[in-house]
Amino acid sequence: MDCARRRGRLFGCSFFVVKAALCLLTTLGLPIAAALAQEPVDGAKQAAATDDVLGFSRYLPADTNGYVSLLQAGNVRKVVADSQAWSKLEEVPEVHAALEQARAQWKSELPMPVRAAADLAAAMFATEATFAATPETSRQLVHFVRVVLLAIPTFAPSQLPPGSAEEEALEQLRGPMRTDWLSAVQDVRVPPLVFAWRLPEIGNYRGFIDSMISLAWVGASAEIEKAPPPMRDALKKIYTQTKVGNAPTHRFRLRVGDVVPPMQIEQALHDAQLSATERRVLAHAVADLSIEIHLAYVGDYLTLVVGPDDSFIRQIVDRFEGRSAETLAASRAFAPLRGDLRPESLLVLYSDGEQAQRELLRVLLPLIDQLSHPKLWEAFGAPPTVSAQIQSLKGQLVNAAAASPIRQEAVILLEAGVKQTARMEYELSSAPAVGPLTVPKFVPAGAVAYSAYRYVNLAGVGQQAKGALEQQLAEFAEQRERYAGQPETLEFIDRRAAPMNDLLDLIDGKLAKLAGEVGLVLGPFAKFSMEAPGGPKMENLAVPTLALGIGTADSEQTFQTLTATVQTVMELITSNSGQPSLSLVEQEVDGIAVQGLAPGLLPMQGFEPHLARVGDFVFFSTSHALTKQLRDAQAGKTPDVTTAAAYQAKQEYFPAKAAQLTFINGDTLHAELKSAADAIFAYIQANEEALHIRSDELAQIEQAKRLVATSLELLRCFRAAASGIVVDGSTHNLREWIHLEDLAR
Repeated sequence: MDCARRRGRLFGCSFFVVKAALCLLTTLGLPIAAALAQEPVDGAKQAAATDDVLGFSRYLPADTNGYVSLLQAGNVRKVVADSQAWSKLEEVPEVHAALEQARAQWKSELPMPVRAAADLAAAMFATEATFAATPETSRQLVHFVRVVLLAIPTFAPSQLPPGSAEEEALEQLRGPMRTDWLSAVQDVRVPPLVFAWRLPEIGNYRGFIDSMISLAWVGASAEIEKAPPPMRDALKKIYTQTKVGNAPTHRFRLRVGDVVPPMQIEQALHDAQLSATERRVLAHAVADLSIEIHLAYVGDYLTLVVGPDDSFIRQIVDRFEGRSAETLAASRAFAPLRGDLRPESLLVLYSDGEQAQRELLRVLLPLIDQLSHPKLWEAFGAPPTVSAQIQSLKGQLVNAAAASPIRQEAVILLEAGVKQTARMEYELSSAPAVGPLTVPKFVPAGAVAYSAYRYVNLAGVGQQAKGALEQQLAEFAEQRERYAGQPETLEFIDRRAAPMNDLLDLIDGKLAKLAGEVGLVLGPFAKFSMEAPGGPKMENLAVPTLALGIGTADSEQTFQTLTATVQTVMELITSNSGQPSLSLVEQEVDGIAVQGLAPGLLPMQGFEPHLARVGDFVFFSTSHALTKQLRDAQAGKTPDVTTAAAYQAKQEYFPAKAAQLTFINGDTLHAELKSAADAIFAYIQANEEALHIRSDELAQIEQAKRLVATSLELLRCFRAAASGIVVDGSTHNLREWIHLEDLAR
């Protein structure tokens, strides 16, 4: 499996990292644990809660293949507003002043309709907001992309002499594309979509919604009266108030041909580079385009449905009114999700992308072959590299499809923090996990975070780098032809191309074969010092340490391969900058053989980038101290991360058969960041004169200091995070956990 597929397969981890980052960098979602405690419910209440969580899926057709439902966002807002963390944030003078100003403007300056619209928007996301799509949605989106891509080379004016042999050859290329484009245009339809918002007291908002729509239509009607008679009559019929079943509905229906007859469309295309037959076919295809928008009141749901006709809204209303039992909620495909649903559910996601993937590959792969023909782009004056770039998209598209799950279910819970369970099914099966991951035994107990990945190889990364290198070398080849009579220029070009060719050899050879377990470790912060040019020396600043490792069956060969790769990359960087080439130097750090920059080469201490062999792993590390800690933890001389209390508290998220594990220690992260912030402000305070800080800037620094201190206090409620993925054939089962704790506790 290459790295491109690995990224897709680790979707859940990426999602986990995003959520963790939000916890660390924002102050709105922190204090959840204490306020979300729920009383036990009896069977009837539990059933009602399950219905609430299933929500709008009870009214969608069983073949719905895309469903996202956001639940209890209003509850989260209330939890945040009532928390000690929010109170702490409001104590910051700048934040308090900004909030008071916003509240005053809200009360006095905003007109009533705007305030009513804002209240409606808040209510729409207070309990449930749902988006859903059908298989036809993805099919139409793919075909729309096809139409756009075919239109670009088909109708772009060429730079070839009219009537020349080259132009005739171009038209032979464009002929099949023109035919395909015309066929594709006739197949375009508006993709069906639905958005639904649950408003338990929908009657309180219906009058406002109806009045706003009526007011907008009155304004539109005044403009419609100015249109020519045939068009005016058609436009007047666009909007009606009607019913679908028993659901009151605002309907907007438009067919292009009713407003602009096919004859007029055909006349408007007179100057286009189309034959008479093509103009006629295109005009009728455009005239047949239709769109229907329904804003309906379906029980407690304000429902917006878009499509080419009213079939989708009728399916929804039929299910709501009990005329059909074939619903997404009761479908066999949705069954795995139902077991994960809880009253505390915040987000529900369901996706069946198998059909969409196949449609994407079926339509776009042959199209890329057509578009990548070199003669096609030469006719438009584009460089030869364009066709190669387009052809490379084919492999990227295939890799992206392989890296995307064909089916996916996920539930996110608000329960003493944020928890997620997810299943992702892929087209291809993965090798079964054998034994526990090795990386955790290398991670020192005092580390801030780590991630461990099984089944990773560098072929995917290498192929992406290879494409960029080959493109650059093709440009060098063009430059060699252009400057053939200038020896000095040719020598400069060859000097820049040499490390690229060396790197290509490594990618095609040893680098592509490297595969194994990969680990990323964020270690304890290190003391950092640097001579600042023209300023005071930076001393004892805290910076994070980082190590990236790969474990293989032959660590000696891996060490040599990665050393050669890093050396070549450094030569490539220095050749582009014109600086003398840097070299790795063999060294020893407390009995560990490393390859790094020569001591004293960098004007700093605490940042020592190097490669090191530790057990069966080769680490690229930024710190000698971290490398020694990795060695000692793996040897059992010092405690590793698995002994940490925060780690042991959630062992269920670290399964023995995991293919990927991630852990962040919130307490350690807070302590390290606080130490780093204190050191930075102390450095600034001690060197005000040397740094030429003005008196007005001192006030800004004090303000920043207060904001950082408050943010770090809020960060204290982030206690820890963990995730683990177990691979079972083609299915990846994910469990994630972010522990949040209110400052009041």
